[in-house]
Amino acid sequence: MWNRALAGYETVLEPDHPDTLRVVRNLGMLYHGRGQFEEAEKMLERALVGCEKALEPDHPDTLTVVQDLGWLYHGRGRFEEAEKMWKQVLAGRERVLVPYHPDTSQVLFILGRYYKDQDQFDEAEGMLKRALLGHQKFQLGHEKKLHDTQYLLGAVFEKCGRLAEAESAFADAQVGYAMLLGPNDPKTVDAACRLDRIRLKQN
Repeated sequence: MWNRALAGYETVLEPDHPDTLRVVRNLGMLYHGRGQFEEAEKMLERALVGCEKALEPDHPDTLTVVQDLGWLYHGRGRFEEAEKMWKQVLAGRERVLVPYHPDTSQVLFILGRYYKDQDQFDEAEGMLKRALLGHQKFQLGHEKKLHDTQYLLGAVFEKCGRLAEAESAFADAQVGYAMLLGPNDPKTVDAACRLDRIRLKQN
């Protein structure tokens, strides 16, 4: 379907028209979801080159493609390239968006999780605390992201042996998940289990 759509857009519009590039990006994400990584990379890199030419480097469409490329590189084990992409997104969003904008907090969370997985806990904590502040300021409609950030901060604190801070973060996440998703939701239950484990470690 997206291949036919792309052919149609390329016939009617220019190859670098923003609408054409959105189809290219969607096709890249479709390939990514199917595990066709080489085809996905070609489409996303084409979309990026086109967006940088037709739009601006900090345009939302451009930064979305950069973020998508980060996920693709990460999934292929190209971690340094993924980090570079996500840091580029962060810098761009900080330049053009209001402070603490949800889109900025989103990429801060992505970087925080990446650094946690790389055992770079100082970097992870810094990113996640900034993301948390953003989600607290723009909480309406982003409650789950707020609680996901609290949970991940708890995991970072636990890894660092900072159990009191981990307990506080997991408690906030557990209460938030329970209110938002219900007491029996897997995320609520998982946060409660992590909280119990932290409390046992402190006794």
